[in-house]
This record gives sequence, C-alpha cells and structure tokens, in this order.
Amino acid sequence: GLIYPVHESKLIVSPFAIPDYWPRCFGMDFGWHNTAVVFMARDPDNQVVYLYGEYLAGHLTPQHHAYHLIKQGADWMPGAYDIAGESAQQEDGSNLVDLYVKAGIKSWFPAEKGKGSVGMGIMTVLEMMEEDRLKIFITLTKTMVELRMYARDDNGKVKKGNDHLMDAMRYGIVTALPRARVKTSVMNKL
Repeated sequence: GLIYPVHESKLIVSPFAIPDYWPRCFGMDFGWHNTAVVFMARDPDNQVVYLYGEYLAGHLTPQHHAYHLIKQGADWMPGAYDIAGESAQQEDGSNLVDLYVKAGIKSWFPAEKGKGSVGMGIMTVLEMMEEDRLKIFITLTKTMVELRMYARDDNGKVKKGNDHLMDAMRYGIVTALPRARVKTSVMNKL
C-alpha cells in the first residue's frame, strides 16, 4: 500500500511568495540517473513546512547540478544528503560531497542513518502530513508523481525506484529542518 496514505487535498497548496524571514533548507538524494533535491521553508508562526521547490535531473556532474541548485539558494541554506555520497569514488580520493562543496554547496549534513532511520523518517513525515504541518506547492509535479507511487511491497518493505524526491524530502525534514535558517542578508535587514 501507499506509504503516505493522505488525501492530496490535505497536502497541495497554490504557490505563494515565501516570506524572507521564514527559515529554509533542502534535502538531496544523489544519483547518476536521478539526483533529487527538495527545497522547503517553515512558517515560524504555525510551524507548517512548505515544500516549494524541486530539482530532478540525471547524467550531470556535481558541478552542473550545483550550478542549478545554487540558483535556488543551496549555497546558503542548510541541507541534508544521503551519507552514501561520502564514499570515495574519484581517483584522487574525493567523494560526491567534496565535489559539491568545491562547486559552492557548503552548509550541509549527512542524513540520519542507522537502524530504523528510514522507518522513523517516514513516520515523521507521515505525522506531519496527517497533522496538516506539511504542505506541497502544486507546482512540484515530479514530487507529486513520486508521492503517488511511493509504496510498500507485499512484505511491507519500501519499493525502491522512482523514490529519489521522497528520500530527499525525508532527509530534509529529519536532518536539515532542525538547522533551517534565514539568509544572512535578510537577517541584517531586520
């Protein structure tokens, strides 16, 4: 069955301008075929989190992805990434995280990992959805496609494939959201 069996009418909202004073962050799932990022902001008055931006692209280098992500603010807001990105893969011993840091994405953290972390993350996201504390801009069409397909198999295990934005959302909510912040230049104006 569906992992998030919440009616879309509880989740989907029309886009609006996110106020500058709302803390923001992102979650990222690495992949050659699909690198996925979900951007989110938290309304400090009612603690509702809004997913307002998405990025899904494949077959690009970290430098190319970073170029597009920095346009959306990934160079100043905190983010969370799949810890698998720390595995050394290059001849010089650098890893994906190092390559993104060199490309300008610097304030991010490995997603919480360990026994039960996926299940706990899913439950955290589901609770937020059920309690009307998580909203998704209707313009995030790729995120909604994944959400509709995100399911468990007959043994209760999460079906892998077409779940990169769901993983990015979970990483962002569990690991980056507690670190979400307002852009420094905005803080200086307040």
